[in-house]
Amino acid sequence: MLFNFDWLKDYIEFDISPQKLADILTLIGHEVEEIHQNGSVAILEVNITPNRSDCMNYIGLAREIAAALDGKLKLPNTGYSTASEKSGDHLTIDIESPAKVHRFAGKVLKNVKIGASPEWMKKRLESVGLRSVNDMVDITNYVLLETGHPMHAYDMKLLAGSKLGAREAKNGEKVTTLDGIERVLQAGDIVITDAEKIVGLGGIMGGANTEISEKTTEIALEAAWFDPVQIRKTSKRLALSTDASFHFERTADIEGPIFAIDRCCTLISEIMKADILSETIDEYPTKHEERQISFRPERARKLIAVDFTDEGLTDIFEKLQFKVQSSFQYRWKIQVPSYRNDIQKEVDLIEEAVRLYGYDKVPANLPPFRNGADTLTIAQKLEKRISSALVRSGLNQVLNYSFTDLWENKLFETDEKHSVKILNPIAEDMGYLRASIIPRLLSSAALNINYGVKDIGLFEIGSVFRKPDGDEEIRERKKLGIVFGGGDYPLHWKRKRADVSFYHLKGIIESLPFIVRLPEMKFVPGKHSFLDPEQNATVIIDDRIAGSFGGVSASVADKYDIKFPLFIAELDLDTLASINTPDFKFSSISRFQSVDRDIAVIIDANISSSDLLSCIKDLKLDVLKKATLFDVYRGDRVPQGKKSVALNLVFLNFKGSFTSEEINDLEEQALKALENRFSAVRIAQ
Repeated sequence: MLFNFDWLKDYIEFDISPQKLADILTLIGHEVEEIHQNGSVAILEVNITPNRSDCMNYIGLAREIAAALDGKLKLPNTGYSTASEKSGDHLTIDIESPAKVHRFAGKVLKNVKIGASPEWMKKRLESVGLRSVNDMVDITNYVLLETGHPMHAYDMKLLAGSKLGAREAKNGEKVTTLDGIERVLQAGDIVITDAEKIVGLGGIMGGANTEISEKTTEIALEAAWFDPVQIRKTSKRLALSTDASFHFERTADIEGPIFAIDRCCTLISEIMKADILSETIDEYPTKHEERQISFRPERARKLIAVDFTDEGLTDIFEKLQFKVQSSFQYRWKIQVPSYRNDIQKEVDLIEEAVRLYGYDKVPANLPPFRNGADTLTIAQKLEKRISSALVRSGLNQVLNYSFTDLWENKLFETDEKHSVKILNPIAEDMGYLRASIIPRLLSSAALNINYGVKDIGLFEIGSVFRKPDGDEEIRERKKLGIVFGGGDYPLHWKRKRADVSFYHLKGIIESLPFIVRLPEMKFVPGKHSFLDPEQNATVIIDDRIAGSFGGVSASVADKYDIKFPLFIAELDLDTLASINTPDFKFSSISRFQSVDRDIAVIIDANISSSDLLSCIKDLKLDVLKKATLFDVYRGDRVPQGKKSVALNLVFLNFKGSFTSEEINDLEEQALKALENRFSAVRIAQ
């Protein structure tokens, strides 16, 4: 925001250079980004943070300067003469929506002559980027810059029934604003009305049907307080941002309307010589009660590590125009002014104390280290271990927006009904919360491929969002996503590169139970539309679906313009965190040699390898240490619809060496189990 250096001196006396003032403002939290020269006048470009709406005006910033320099704030003149007629005899004000319009004040002006503004006002407005329009508009803009409170002037003769009202719009109502554009309204928008029609968008822009002109002789001057949330919603939806909406969105001072009207009327009286009717109309259904916050001086000393005295703290609060209502030794009551909407809790008061004391004076001491208990949750530990393991495996962690487009949700099996729409998206292609972590990962992969990266290994841990059937509640789940492709090994003269495959990704997933202590995983054929039908797997842990993985389908690859095979995985970390982790079991090392046997059978082609291995493990043979599938064959010598599979079984006895009969019996048990469950046919070895 731009501030005229000389103009600031109207409200606070100081004798320092613009650069020195810029340094002081920056130290108290209002960073001066640049100092411009407008002729002989210095213009300060100050970055006022959104929570400090009280400083987005000259009086507010001068108040901060007065506190920093131990000066005295000078408020502008608000004294003016009034006519004998009362404003209330010529104008009525009605609030129909007190939940969104907390205050609505008005004043009537007669014998108005619209003309040009004086040169001093034009120059001041132009120095901060505002073009002079006419004296009436310029005065309201000038007072907005002074006080931070927007106002609007209506041509009284165009107001039906000499009435101003504030209510919520109905769906489909229309209003043509001062910029000449017809706006279609929605329920909830705040509108200003007369006895017959809508005459403005409350807190944003007036209507063209009551605009003041050179013919205007009577004016209704309005200052109000509008709900900041509703103003922001309407402004964003209509893509209509104005000086008024800028201030109301950031919460105006509810005690500001009367002061703003009085200041405006003072300037009107001096410049326009209009007749100002007496008694400001002020509809204020529920009076604002200033906040009282409990404050502990000792808490401030401990938190900031500064030995504040009680007198020093009191002095700081008084400079900020906070009232110390009561000051018992251990707990004070601090009354916060209405314009300080950012002060809500004790810690905010402590921040104010250190801000005025000086951040540069706070000692740079490290806080004491307390070796306490581990505070990470099971889910956080899981994420940390998995992230570290994947990085050690050569993958790179990425962080993407949680926003996506609807077509991406649909592509990954979440329709519009179950997608979560964003009311104010930051971009056209980010209108929904992601229902899968994979789409943005694929976008990251595609971007890297376009830049010539040949080996892709990315993972992301983040939240996804979905609306279940018949439920408006949004469900959030933590997911792990992996995208993998390219070569299996960096270029090297001693090793030949091969393309990564489905089984490389499967190997990474299979390693997770050893990293985070999970029960054994099972893999069953999946039916996900975004995966290649031949490389499509679902992950099962403890009889629960924990995720899926496989090759990217051709249709999905085309959508992202990916030209070589990629493999993706998505695992539900909330499910993994909820699964009971098995206890560690320690055993001695056997003194006896292990024995391994290979068995081969012919089975139906649709039987998965995990089902075969589970069948053998279900025998619960204490001496069976490992069962591995090492060969699958489909071909001329195997009947159609069948496949030949070979398994390696490793047996280990802690009590003694195996006899041939014992090994043969164990092998027979395994073959019998496969025959009984899958009608397997043995292949002679």
